[in-house]
Amino acid sequence: MFTFHERLGIFCAIEAAGLSVLGTSLILCYAIVNWICIRLSSCRGRQSPKPASAADSSLFLNLMFADLLQGLGIFPSIRWMNDGFITTGTSDCEAQATLKELGINGVALSSLVIGLHTFAILVLGWRLPRYAGLVACCVIWVFTALVVGVNRAVHRSDDYFVDTGYWCWVNEEFRISQLTSEYLWMWSSAALMLILYGMMFLAMKGIVTVPNLGGFRPKVLATWRSRSNIFSYPAVYIVCVLPNSVSRWMSFNGRYVNPGYALFASALFSLSGFLNALLFMLTRPKLVWKPKVDAEGRPPSIYVYRNETSQGDWISRTRGIDYILNIEK
Repeated sequence: MFTFHERLGIFCAIEAAGLSVLGTSLILCYAIVNWICIRLSSCRGRQSPKPASAADSSLFLNLMFADLLQGLGIFPSIRWMNDGFITTGTSDCEAQATLKELGINGVALSSLVIGLHTFAILVLGWRLPRYAGLVACCVIWVFTALVVGVNRAVHRSDDYFVDTGYWCWVNEEFRISQLTSEYLWMWSSAALMLILYGMMFLAMKGIVTVPNLGGFRPKVLATWRSRSNIFSYPAVYIVCVLPNSVSRWMSFNGRYVNPGYALFASALFSLSGFLNALLFMLTRPKLVWKPKVDAEGRPPSIYVYRNETSQGDWISRTRGIDYILNIEK
């Protein structure tokens, strides 16, 4: 049976997950409503402008959706907190473990792809097509479904999802599955993000020079040197995942984990969706609230010349560095 303090810790994790579910749900609902309104206007033949909106940022919305799944994965703990113990073999246990794996992998891979996308544009000077974000989202979820589904199918006749302390997850007897279904992607994503954003920071400060592999490097780099918000998402991810990773690594190696620390790490990790949603609204307000547009229906932009020619690129401030509009002059 859980003690009072353990139930209190589980309650804190549930509260944090509730905030994450609320925050991500609001952004996703806004994006859906906004998309419907745009489609209705198009169907009525109106020449409405296409300003930046939350519906345009597929990678960030994908992160919100993954955060939503991760938050929902904590909700079965309401039953565990009420009962005082975890019931293995129930649909609640199966749902919790599955949602947690899907959400945690989705958050890790989405955060990593956002970093790769930003690095490719700002540092390498690549010109990515507009559908690159949607393709990346599809790849993320196909890959996530495979790593979760294949491991579950391999052990379909075993007690795969069991009580692991304060929630249901992969049985500790299946160490390889624990690694390949979650740990490997979560830790490797965090490590790669540290490298990517570290290189971006050095490039933006002019400390290192990276070859212009894509033939296009926005001079807007100088403008973004004073903007630190692109480092907010990896910072939130690493801060939220680090305590939980330490707790899981200790447990993975058979070392004692203090219950208070384990529950604190779980609550902080569950809060990542709320923090990401808050960052989304604070650092990218024009993607959530109605943006201003110019006479041609474009959001305020910076025109960047590639060469000595008259051809250039509009780097939209409201869309951020993850979305570049090529304007032919």
